[in-house]
Amino acid sequence: MQAVRSDRLDLVQELIKRHADVNVRNAYRNSTALMMCSQTASHFVDGQVATNDSDGVAIAQALIKAGAKIDFQDKDGETALMRAVANQKVPLVQVLVGANANRDIRNNEGQTAE
Repeated sequence: MQAVRSDRLDLVQELIKRHADVNVRNAYRNSTALMMCSQTASHFVDGQVATNDSDGVAIAQALIKAGAKIDFQDKDGETALMRAVANQKVPLVQVLVGANANRDIRNNEGQTAE
């Protein structure tokens, strides 16, 4: 998951090549790597916080191709699609919808991705 957070497609591809479990979940939120694609990475440039320009699409595509479960829900009932919508990652939303992400799943508060 650190490779996803760091926006390291090369490392994600290497881990997939070595048969890493693309559906492993973290202990904190029960999130998958695919869910983390929508997280906005940030770093400091000249003392200012700068967001990563990556939209997570290439990594998400690699994870989906390797068998990532699109509709897994985290501890709050959120899916990768819900996170992508919330973070306004339009290209990532398009990839997830194109891969048949379920738009009707409800989180723990009864909300859908739409």
